[in-house]
Amino acid sequence: MLDGGDGSPLSITDNHGRAITFGYDANGLLSVLSTPDGQTITYAHGANGQLTSVTYPSGTRTYQYASTSFPSGLTGLIDENGKSISTWAYDAYGRATSNAGAGGVDAFSFAYNNGNTVVTDPFGVQRTYAYASPLGFPQISTIAGPLCADCTLGQSNAYDSNGYLSSSTDWNGHVTSYAFDAGGELHQRVDGQGTAQQRSTTIDWDDTLHNPLDMSVQDGSGNTVAQSAWTYNARGEPLTFTRTDPVTHAARTWTYRYCEAADITAGTCPLLGLRLSADGPRTDVADVTTYAYYASDDASCANAPTTCPHRMGDLWKVTNALGQTTTLLRYDGAGRPLAMLDANNVETDLSYNARGWLTQVAVRAVNGKVGTGDETTTYGYDNTGQVTKITRPDGSSLTFTYDAAHRLTDIADTLGDTIHYTLDNAGNRLREDSKDPSGALRHSVVRQFNALGQLAATLNADGKTVNGQYHYDANGNPDVFTDGRGTVTDYRFDALDRLYHVEADPGAAPHVEANIDTTRDALDRITKIIDPQGLATTYQFDGLGNLKQLASPDTGTAIATFDAAGDAITRTDARGITARYTYDALGRIKTISYPTAALKTTYTWDTTQAVCSASSQGYSVGHLTAITDGSGSTQWCFDRFGNGVKKVAVVSGKTFTTSYGYNLGNRLIQQTTPGGTVIAYTRDAVGRVVKVTSTLKGGTAKALVIAVTYAPFGPVTAIAYGNGRTLTRTYDADYIPSAIKDAATGGLNLTFGRDAIGNLTQIASGSVGNVLRYDPLNRLTTVTDLTNKPQWAFTYDATGNRLSAQTGTATPVPYTYTTTSHRLYAVGTTLRGYDAMGNTTSIGSAQGFHYDDSGRMDQALDGAGHATMQYATNALGQRVKKYLTGNAAATQYAIRDEAGHLIGEYDGSSNRVREVVWMDGMPVGVLSGTTGTLSYLEPDQLGTPRIAIDGTTNTQTWNWNPLNDPFAQSQPSGTLGLDLRLPGQTFDPESGLSYNYFRDYEAATGRYQESDPIGLNGGISTYAYVHGNPLSFADPLGLCPTCQAGVPDHFSIVGSWTPNAFLRWWNNVPDPGVKVWTYELQDACGKRVYGQYRLTEHFFPAQPNANTNEYPNWGPWTYDGHFLDTTNLGGYPNGTYLMDQTFALQDGQGNIYPLNTVFEHEFNVSGGVTTSNTTIPLNAGNSTSGGSLPLGHIPGH
Repeated sequence: MLDGGDGSPLSITDNHGRAITFGYDANGLLSVLSTPDGQTITYAHGANGQLTSVTYPSGTRTYQYASTSFPSGLTGLIDENGKSISTWAYDAYGRATSNAGAGGVDAFSFAYNNGNTVVTDPFGVQRTYAYASPLGFPQISTIAGPLCADCTLGQSNAYDSNGYLSSSTDWNGHVTSYAFDAGGELHQRVDGQGTAQQRSTTIDWDDTLHNPLDMSVQDGSGNTVAQSAWTYNARGEPLTFTRTDPVTHAARTWTYRYCEAADITAGTCPLLGLRLSADGPRTDVADVTTYAYYASDDASCANAPTTCPHRMGDLWKVTNALGQTTTLLRYDGAGRPLAMLDANNVETDLSYNARGWLTQVAVRAVNGKVGTGDETTTYGYDNTGQVTKITRPDGSSLTFTYDAAHRLTDIADTLGDTIHYTLDNAGNRLREDSKDPSGALRHSVVRQFNALGQLAATLNADGKTVNGQYHYDANGNPDVFTDGRGTVTDYRFDALDRLYHVEADPGAAPHVEANIDTTRDALDRITKIIDPQGLATTYQFDGLGNLKQLASPDTGTAIATFDAAGDAITRTDARGITARYTYDALGRIKTISYPTAALKTTYTWDTTQAVCSASSQGYSVGHLTAITDGSGSTQWCFDRFGNGVKKVAVVSGKTFTTSYGYNLGNRLIQQTTPGGTVIAYTRDAVGRVVKVTSTLKGGTAKALVIAVTYAPFGPVTAIAYGNGRTLTRTYDADYIPSAIKDAATGGLNLTFGRDAIGNLTQIASGSVGNVLRYDPLNRLTTVTDLTNKPQWAFTYDATGNRLSAQTGTATPVPYTYTTTSHRLYAVGTTLRGYDAMGNTTSIGSAQGFHYDDSGRMDQALDGAGHATMQYATNALGQRVKKYLTGNAAATQYAIRDEAGHLIGEYDGSSNRVREVVWMDGMPVGVLSGTTGTLSYLEPDQLGTPRIAIDGTTNTQTWNWNPLNDPFAQSQPSGTLGLDLRLPGQTFDPESGLSYNYFRDYEAATGRYQESDPIGLNGGISTYAYVHGNPLSFADPLGLCPTCQAGVPDHFSIVGSWTPNAFLRWWNNVPDPGVKVWTYELQDACGKRVYGQYRLTEHFFPAQPNANTNEYPNWGPWTYDGHFLDTTNLGGYPNGTYLMDQTFALQDGQGNIYPLNTVFEHEFNVSGGVTTSNTTIPLNAGNSTSGGSLPLGHIPGH
């Protein structure tokens, strides 16, 4: 740092050589700042020295001082758009009396009385803050006032003699205690003190470096349940990080190496302290990531420092454990990356505006060149940095509008569809209104908030009908939910604010009283779930967090062992069958071996397969490129943008090739089936399909769909077919279907009624129809015709198992279960058998089933045990072949696309039996026989095909009537052979079951033959189909239900996530390295799914300043990741998904620091396997591409 002799810095130069320079006015006040990339920021001051304006390259921010009682107090802030965004007022003592945003929103007022402060929030709610003054410094001691609508308890703090927090009592009266040493380092934190859930965290510190050495967690009984330890070099950089199992003493250690003086002398690295390698915990492979840096400044830096492409010590290359390298090619003058090469040698260029905000990300079609084939995403901003437009590579865009208080109010797409948000004073969204380009209102979401800003009720679009009401406990946990039908669900939380009890529809009969109890350990892991029948599923973890045993009443006991990195290496199911797993150095699955050697599955990653003959198909690094399993093999080819462009499946020596074409937005525009049929998709300016054509091999194009219309940001509203018919799909303002109609003879004609929460209460076709009724848990109980004549009646236990089924007025047929499981023991007098993991092995004496070592059904049997059909299933869970030894005519192959849709069935000679044409999840056509005879398909509200229209005669040739058949038990009529059933299902006449991807569905009982592979993540009843609500939900993967309005393609992490380390030593967490996150995802329908995501981060923070304990901004860094249990996304068809994530960090005093940083992960799922994930460069100061974490000074240190 250079100064002018008076202590004022003239310039500050970092260890890479980038400098910030300062200029001062005549009064010695900062007047100008020049950034390393040549930008200038100027500062103006008033007569009293107050800062009055800051001028950035995008505009000027102005500061006003207009208080007569406190002239030096800031009273107004004018943003770079010239709008007032905040005001303040003060009393004569200089204390703030009010603060409000533009237009008076987010207004707080403050009143002072006898040392207390009364704060009035934007809802008019008052809370009183009282203070203690240990060592003469005021600290908040109590907060009195409501945190829930009818709670009066307050929150209080106590402090030790050094002024450090010693205890905190929350609004529910639960106590957290703290013990700090004289230097302010936290040595112990006890959560839920004095309760059964008490948890103690103990930390030992290095006295010199003030970094943690050991951290342990003890449960309420004093047992140590987790241990972590760090070692450091003399500079305070972590050398090792170790997690130890307190019981077995098994350890998991990460090791790090840094640039030392000897390395600099040897020319290995340029700057002391740069991280050179990170060695993961695996001992069977070298799981080492290495880092290389630019050894010197670029030659141009001396004369052109503001455009210098790299400086000494800038990150150059990151090489993973398999030798795959990501290269940072160029930086701008401020150190932001401008160009990088990924491990496939594909260049991505980034551009920034003068404020340093990301304006463009371009994945080049040809490295080093700008061309029309580039995939370019652009970002527009207003003068304050608010994102105003995002344009995707295909030209589709979203524009964003904000109010004067910088709150998002409107979104518009390329075609003029809009969403408008009506906000209250606190920024809560009271309404979300979607309009079409003409301005017509098409969809609304309405919410009410209580006086504390908590969501109190959701209403239907009419603004009157209540969809759900919410109540909260004193800590803000939602403890009662009442849905629009009046069903109450109670939630109870423990002393650590963890949900432990759910009681749905409480009370004596006729209430259901479905209770679910959850037990968690001191590390918040679920260890037991007791379902409404009182049956327990238990989970046992070791001290490293590995789930070593799962005991279920339905699937029995399964055990697992793990390698040093936490990857399962063996899993033994309840049948005693052990699967053995191996992994590559990146932790990706390599092989799964079973006792039946022929079922061994081998996964190949990163290697371009021989079938990828075109040079454009060889971008394989980071992708699963081949699987060999008991059914044969599957190989994939990828383009430079990460799209799967070709798939070759070999089944029993037969080869089936599917290829795909994409536009610049990575949206599918062409598919060529194994039969040679070319399906072409035309998309509108938003990216939605508006036209579909099919061309048989050697033939001419035929129009399947000539036009499609959509609701704004919503579902399909009309499909115009190539035969002149139009299928109109009408939705109400909640996007619940009200009618689906083809007015031509023989067309689909359905109308629907609904209740307050969207259950379909009526389905009719003309004058014929059904009235549907549900129990309080929304399970279908009765089906009558429109004259109230009974058609079906069902009863259920509290868990959701069907107890009886009644047809018309016949005697109800009872369903009997064993007392120790949810396995269906008998239907009437017909008994059923099961294997040890809950697979159905027999129905009566005439039908049986056999399962292979992986648990998939591989044979349907007659009463004598002879096969009536055999099945081959690949490693993706896709059935690829039906056959019967000795009967060649029975052989049929099945091929699916990357979204899991059945696109073709072929006979034993590979001839087309039928090929299905899909339009974003809906079947719209089928090509039958070797000639490819075209029929048009008309799907219902769930996407189930109901009508087929002959492509030549324009007459109905197939009809699967949904009336009087809620669980799809009846068979279609007509001459067309089509085995599609409910979404994701194909019918097997030899067994009477429907293959449903990961399971087999029995329509006669409305349940699956196998327990859910994802366990209780798919619902509390592991056999039931879509929770007993088959007209509103579907289950395409046989895992868990999806919403009727369409499958969502976006997830958001909900709830908070904090690392298992405090902020004080955040950069001592093992990075770069592997984090396993437990996530809770919420989809667009509000459904939540759970699982674990493995994220490998590569980032390079500077060490904290030894004098100030400040952490500079992180950056640059990159990340890549994959799901450890992608099947937990069950019910969401294969394809591309987005996941947003926000961060919060926690310091040693328990303070939470939310970060205004959103990370968007894009990942492709194929059959439960994540085949690719986006690797995104993140950069300090770049909020759009991920942002920086400007941690700054750490309180208390």
